[in-house]
Amino acid sequence: MREYPQPVRRIAGVLTVALFLTGCGGESAGTDPGISTPPPITSSRYVVDFSKERDLSKFRVSDWTTWSLGTTFSPTNVALVNGELELTLTQVQQSDGSFKNTGGEVATLQEFGYGTFEWVAKMASSGGVPTSGNISAVFVYKVDSTSSFDTEIDFEQQGNRPDVVNLTTWTQPLFGTQETSEVPLSGQFDGYHTYTFTWAPSVITFAIDGVVVRQHYRQIGSITPVPAMMNLWGTNDHAWGGPATPGTVRMYVRSFTWTPPG
Repeated sequence: MREYPQPVRRIAGVLTVALFLTGCGGESAGTDPGISTPPPITSSRYVVDFSKERDLSKFRVSDWTTWSLGTTFSPTNVALVNGELELTLTQVQQSDGSFKNTGGEVATLQEFGYGTFEWVAKMASSGGVPTSGNISAVFVYKVDSTSSFDTEIDFEQQGNRPDVVNLTTWTQPLFGTQETSEVPLSGQFDGYHTYTFTWAPSVITFAIDGVVVRQHYRQIGSITPVPAMMNLWGTNDHAWGGPATPGTVRMYVRSFTWTPPG
C-alpha cells in the first residue's frame, strides 16, 4: 500500500508491523513479547468469520505513528461491531492547515504460503458515501530484513476514486519494483465485495466477486509465509487517495479465508 507518489508508502509504519515479521524496526504492538506467531499454515484451509469471533486474539493490532503516511494507527480504531471487523479513520484539521489522521490496521498472527487469499469487505466510506482523503486495503506484506526484498500483494481503494480498484504487487519498496493495475468496479459502496487473489510462484491472479480481473507476472514476490492484513489510513494529496476530508470514515470486513493450492 504505497503512499503518493513514492512507493515507500505505508511502510515507515508497516515497518512497525514488519517488526514482528522480520525485525525491520518501528514501534508496533508486534513488539509485545507475550504475542508469538504460530507455525505457518501450508496445507489446510484457514477461515476467520468475524461474526463468530469474540475478540481479536487471532490478530496483531497496529499501534504506531508513521511519517510516510502521516497517519497514526490506533487500537481504538479497530473493533468487532455487529459481527464485522470495523476499521475507522478520523481526519482532523489542525490550526496550521495540516491534518491529523488516525486509522486502524490489523495483521493475522497466522502466516500463509502460496494459495488463495480472500476477503469479504466493504471499503471505506462515510455512511455508504465515498469520501476523498483515504486508502482502504486488504493485502499481504512481508520483508526480509537482510536483503530488503519485499513480498506485497494489494487490493487498494482510493477514497477519491470510488469506481476504481488498484492492484499492486511489490518485490522491493523502491521505484520500479512494482507492477500495478487499475480495474473498474461500479457499485463499490452499495454492499460487500469479495476480493481474491491466487498466489503461485509465477503468477498472481486477481478476482473480484468471483470474476478474474487481472493477472500479474512480474514482481510477484517469493517470501512465504506471509500474514494477511487489512488497513485504513489518511491522505491529503490529489495524486493518491485525494485531499483530506475532515470527519470519519469506516471500512468493514466480514471474513478472511486462505485456501492452499490444488
